Amino acid sequence: MLLYGCVTPGKEYDAWSCGEIQESSSHYKTGPTPVCGKGSQIMYAWAKDAPKLDLPEGVGFKIGKNTDVKYLVLQVHYLDVSRFIDGGTDDSGVFLRYTETPMPRLAGVYLIGTNGFIPAKKEGTA
Repeated sequence: MLLYGCVTPGKEYDAWSCGEIQESSSHYKTGPTPVCGKGSQIMYAWAKDAPKLDLPEGVGFKIGKNTDVKYLVLQVHYLDVSRFIDGGTDDSGVFLRYTETPMPRLAGVYLIGTNGFIPAKKEGTA
């Protein structure tokens, strides 16, 4: 799951194609669709079996007025979506706690990722 902070949200579809997997079913919008219409930043990332994130006391993310984060968009990735075709559901999500009192320290996320792929028994992609 990825929680994005956006200036404006992306378009609303029943399911997003994040560009990782191209789904040919007519139930879903195909091709990459942006999570945010403008100003995308990943604020939180979680994967199956990863520990939960508890920020220390007095630490938080600044969102809303006078920030570039006006909307929060949760993107959930599934290995197999077949159970949703006939109306199956899932209860994945995140709990958010908020305050209108500014936090003394700001939290941030530094996400390192790669789209690179090196085939088996090769030293590079070429």
